[in-house]
Amino acid sequence: TIDATTITGITPEETVVSYFEKNNFNFAKLIINVKDLTYGQYQSSEVLLVHDGLDVRITEYALVYTTPNPLATFTATIESSNVVIKASASSSNNTINILRFLN
Repeated sequence: TIDATTITGITPEETVVSYFEKNNFNFAKLIINVKDLTYGQYQSSEVLLVHDGLDVRITEYALVYTTPNPLATFTATIESSNVVIKASASSSNNTINILRFLN
């Protein structure tokens, strides 16, 4: 399964940016692009995720950004029957584009 989504206004508080049913997929690859609309800064990375129904393992790589520090960070957990990916951003005026591959 391949899909794309755009989310705006991610804050420093963790916000859900993607989720899927844990029983349907065990692997995910996300290509994530972040744009800070206030300062015109950018970040791009790839996230790989795998889970066994109880624990989620996530790694972010190919991380590049135009600022001294990343614009956003990502985590993943299992909540009820879903694998949930969350983001925390350094500002509230941003756009996050996610291209997601599920297997």
